[in-house]
Formats: sequence, C-alpha cells, structure tokens
Amino acid sequence: MPQGPSAGVPAPAGPPAPATPRGVDPAPTSAPEPVEAVPRRWSAGPIGLVFALLFLAGAVGYFVGVRTTEPGLGAVDEGFLVDMSDHHDQAVLLAQLELANGCDPVALDFATEVIMQQRQELGQMAMLMAQHGVARPEFDLDRPAMEWMDMTSTLGTMPGWASEAEIEQLRASSCTEADLLFLRLMQAHHRGGVHMADQAATDADAPELRELAERMARFQTTEIAEYQQVIDRITAAQANGSAPS
Repeated sequence: MPQGPSAGVPAPAGPPAPATPRGVDPAPTSAPEPVEAVPRRWSAGPIGLVFALLFLAGAVGYFVGVRTTEPGLGAVDEGFLVDMSDHHDQAVLLAQLELANGCDPVALDFATEVIMQQRQELGQMAMLMAQHGVARPEFDLDRPAMEWMDMTSTLGTMPGWASEAEIEQLRASSCTEADLLFLRLMQAHHRGGVHMADQAATDADAPELRELAERMARFQTTEIAEYQQVIDRITAAQANGSAPS
C-alpha cells in the first residue's frame, strides 16, 4: 500500500541559481587574502615632547651637579678676599690722591695703572664672594684681620696699611713731594699685599683664587722695583736742584 503522496516520488529540484551577468566576475568561493597592514610612521607629538623635556632636565642636572662639585671657599679663601678687598680700596684712594696732587709723568702713569688694575681685581674678588655667598663686612679699621694667616691684627694695623696721618699728608702735598710720598706708600702697601697674596696662592682651596693671588703677587713685586727706579731718579734730581717743586 502506498505510504502517501511522496512515497516513491523524488523530491522536486529547487529553483535554478541565477545566472551571473555578463562582464561581472563571479563571487569568490573562498575567503579573501589578508591585506598586509601598512606600518604607522612615528611622529613626535606629545610623547616626543616629553622625551625631549626629560633629556633637557637630565642635561641641566648634570651640569649643575658638575658645578656644585667644584671646590668651594675655605677659611683662607674667604679671609683673603675680605682683607684684600679693603687693601685694594686703599690703594685706589692713594692713587687718586697722586693723580690730584702729583706732577711726575711716570708716577702719574703708575697711579693710573693702580686704579685700573686694582679695580679690575676688586671686581673679580666681588664676583667670587657673590658666587660663594661671602658677605663683605662693613668698613671698620678695628675689625679683626689676617686671622686666616694665623696673625693677630686689625684692618688698620695690617702690614702696608697707610695710616690716617699718612693719607692726610699725601692729601696736603703737591708735585714732587706728592710723587715721592705716593711711591713710598705704595711700595709698603704692595709689600703687605704680596705677603697676603703669596699665602693665598699656596693655601687657598679655589683654583681660580690661587691663580688670582699668584698674579697679584707677581705684578706687585715687579711694581715695587719700578717704583724704586722713579724714587731714585726724583731724589737724584732733587740733589742737583733740577727736580720740580
């Protein structure tokens, strides 16, 4: 007995697949080939700026570290800077009085050199004190001085320091008298300066201060001899009556 309408009858075929239009490639029957990604080109942007700032900060830190590891100022350095600054100030005063009262051309040239040289060195010493936080005390003839040389002295009794009476004598003198007094006062003043500079050139901690002190000692030693030559010439002229008065 038949099992139903579909018994023994093959199932009808489905509708035919639509034809591919002419000129159109048939649809692919497999997955498409993967496309290789194009690498992104790196750009500076915020990340690059951060790295640049970090590099700059490191460089600054390095140079600051190098600077702070340089030798500082010890007791000899500070004492020399303070005492020699006052010493130079008085040398400038003596030279200014010579320019106002003297008459010998060579002695006047020496006075000009003292002002120029010692003011330049005053600037160098002031810069060193400022860099290392050294405060220069108020001018006081009774303040302790030269302790860094293991000496007991006041500013007013330092070797080579011109007394108030000597300064007033130079202020009141004129022409040849002023020339000779200036040169003799400066010789004594330089001897005291060389004494201090020699010790600082040996015992100071800062290399630039040792170099400055050595140069001071060398120049002032030369000037002491040059002053003597002019003193000898003027006194010889006085002896034969040819010196100006």
